[in-house]
Amino acid sequence: MRGALAALALGAGLAAGGVAGAQEEFTDNRTMVPYFTLEELQSTFKSVGIASVQGQVGADGPAYLQAADPSSNLVFVAEPMACYDGRCVGLMLSAQFRGDLVTPEAVRQYDLGQPFIKAVMVAENTALIGRYEIADFGIPRGNIRASVANFLAIAAYFPEFARSSQTTASNELPANRLKGSSDVQSAALTTASIARSETAVPHARVESAVAGLPELANEF
Repeated sequence: MRGALAALALGAGLAAGGVAGAQEEFTDNRTMVPYFTLEELQSTFKSVGIASVQGQVGADGPAYLQAADPSSNLVFVAEPMACYDGRCVGLMLSAQFRGDLVTPEAVRQYDLGQPFIKAVMVAENTALIGRYEIADFGIPRGNIRASVANFLAIAAYFPEFARSSQTTASNELPANRLKGSSDVQSAALTTASIARSETAVPHARVESAVAGLPELANEF
């Protein structure tokens, strides 16, 4: 499946074509999305050049998207949650990272360094980084783009942070990583400024996001 995602990412390219900071290119940013669906997410992802394929845990398990960002080569999962009658008002974005440098201390320091994404250890040398969004009364489509941009910018920085934590005494995230200003451009997404949710992401919710999902660890 990861090979299929890589092929999709190459085929999709940057659908928005050098769209960093080009917020005005999207006339639907203020269009309200009533709840999260795979189709809506897949369409929104495609608009910013992110390839995705649908999957499901078992015959009756939760559905999700496996996605690949061609700018950062980050593979991640988008899983609608808190669903009632097919209408989901929660969205978990998560990415796994695996490598010898993924240590409990590095993950703990990374988690403490920024407030909008939760990082936890889920196995030896494996971390899960997650961001949870809510749409109890709908969410503007532009906010979905902004949240994904913020998630990708901070999550994609984790390998660099883990490496630097082995050689430096300080594990603090640089300020621009927190704000996501320069990283949105590197993620090739269309958000001039990052809108960040105040929603906390409980550890249990992040850890449950990986249960039953295919292994899509970003190795480094």
